[in-house]
Amino acid sequence: MKNHNRRLLFIFLLCFSSAISLWAGGGVLSHPRRMYLVKTNHFEILFPKESAETARFFIENADEIYERAKEKSNYNHDLSMPIIISPDSELLNVSYTNHPYNRIVVFDSASYLDNSLRLHSLESLFYREIFRALASSVRSPLNHIIYKTVGGDGFQPLSLMYLPFSFVEGYSAMAEDAYSHEKNVQECKDSYYQQLLIQAKMENKFPNWLQAFAVRDIHPGEDLCYAAASGFAAYLMQSRGVEKYAEFWNECGKLHLVLANGIFFKVYGASIESVWKEFRESVPLPSDMEEMLALEKKSHELIEHDAQGDRKSVV
Repeated sequence: MKNHNRRLLFIFLLCFSSAISLWAGGGVLSHPRRMYLVKTNHFEILFPKESAETARFFIENADEIYERAKEKSNYNHDLSMPIIISPDSELLNVSYTNHPYNRIVVFDSASYLDNSLRLHSLESLFYREIFRALASSVRSPLNHIIYKTVGGDGFQPLSLMYLPFSFVEGYSAMAEDAYSHEKNVQECKDSYYQQLLIQAKMENKFPNWLQAFAVRDIHPGEDLCYAAASGFAAYLMQSRGVEKYAEFWNECGKLHLVLANGIFFKVYGASIESVWKEFRESVPLPSDMEEMLALEKKSHELIEHDAQGDRKSVV
């Protein structure tokens, strides 16, 4: 009997220590803490006492930010998810994931920022991640039934089968910039992305649509993919209309026998390749750079002409 009780105690301690390791070692908390829970209309906010001030911000603002993101994302259902706040980071960050379930993790340590700037940054980052959660969760009625019955939060046809992370992230980053401008918060990400695209075009390293769909691990790597995807989304909305882009996004929430290129052609009547070339041409170059490129092209033509003349004289 004593041996049996000891075995039960050992199993309990093993399971408990494993659970603690999963929680503390999963990148959220560096060590176990007592957590507090506050529920709003759409969120369950979990936080330790060290993050009470950040938690107060989300308690007061999260639902309003959610409603604004939902209005822009064309998502017709409601989401609810936990927000887990951790002080165990030197960087301010907000991230959404749907694996194994929908949740948002907030790392709120940013002592180098004054409180006003920190809260503005939190608001902007939170809007981006909520927008990404909503935009990724667009599903047709059939797919919504699958999601509710067997698929769970991980079943997101749009990002799972048709559009890559870079495209979803780029769209979310563009929405974040638009939101920041609406709130009169100064953001530099849009100009940074534009500079990346201009530099890539100047150096003849502008990615095609397939390269932009695949995140690369060379500088500027991910940022260039996000810049291209965000810029392409903006170009489509400006040149073809916001309603058409919403139609394309909703189509990607359905099940198709074709991939992204086929869905794009169905909605826009043109291939991604051809419209991507239009987008590339729309990226402006500095006026002096255009003159330099024209002179360089002319010099190459003259060199080639002289070389041909030399070959003829030799013959």
